[in-house]
Amino acid sequence: MGIEQEKIEPRRDLPGSYSKIWSLDLSKDPKAAILLNVAAFPLFFLFGWIFLEVASHLKPGFMSRFHFGLLTAQPVGFFLIVLAVIIGVMVFHEAIHGAFFWIFTGSKPVFGLKLLFAYAGAPEWYIPRNQYAFIGIAPFVVITLLGFLVILVASDPAGQLALFGITMNASGAVGDFYVSGKVTSQSRETLVQDTGVGFTMFAKLDSIIEMRGSKREGGIDDER
Repeated sequence: MGIEQEKIEPRRDLPGSYSKIWSLDLSKDPKAAILLNVAAFPLFFLFGWIFLEVASHLKPGFMSRFHFGLLTAQPVGFFLIVLAVIIGVMVFHEAIHGAFFWIFTGSKPVFGLKLLFAYAGAPEWYIPRNQYAFIGIAPFVVITLLGFLVILVASDPAGQLALFGITMNASGAVGDFYVSGKVTSQSRETLVQDTGVGFTMFAKLDSIIEMRGSKREGGIDDER
């Protein structure tokens, strides 16, 4: 019977045994923000194809015809509906992030809007790797599942709008995927501080030394 690992909880103070290993601040690095938005474009078509295949199996005939008659009859109304879906999904996405920040830390998160992105964060907290990765992918999972539920139970026009919404959400989650991937590649003791526009990872000094030693043994020099 192995030794039970110490439970790691969110905390307001950074332990002295921790050091910064990676950071990204989208407010100070517009190039990174632009690249993430560009990366979302091909993801829109990839997720659109995947979700369309899933929806067609769950509800045969769902896409037998497009219900876009409003586009020609009332183009302004159609535009407003699509815009409402985009804004609604964006707000719901950040609300889910915020809800889980609140659940894990017990404190209200911060919300904001920049030119290229909206955000939620918990700047006063250092959050463990596993919890942070969960917060990162939660909006993708929750909104995707709810979208497919709408497709199953609602009318085809509403379902098609839901399909568009979950596709927009999935492609817009490219930053969440990127940061969550960086976090999960680190040791379980890693802590993350999320200001909403910036992400900083901290690891135990012994973990950093061990990781660098492993890279050198593998013939990789990580010196910058």
